[in-house]
Amino acid sequence: MAGRAKEAAKFLSGVAAHETVGHWWLGVWGRHLLPWDLGWFTFTEQMNWFAMAGWPVVLAALVYYAWIRPSRAGLASASS
Repeated sequence: MAGRAKEAAKFLSGVAAHETVGHWWLGVWGRHLLPWDLGWFTFTEQMNWFAMAGWPVVLAALVYYAWIRPSRAGLASASS
């Protein structure tokens, strides 16, 4: 079951990387495009700053879980 979770984390890390790059691009070169008014929701520059800080943290956590953290099975066999 841990293998499925790691594979899901690998997929979601790709989504998080896409969001990270997109929000940083928007913050550095696309500031003139903000705010986005979608009628029922307005995405402001302050919200983008929050996303610029939050998505890299999510990405780092997913990368750690998917590729760096040893699996539980590996820990059990190493301690025996």
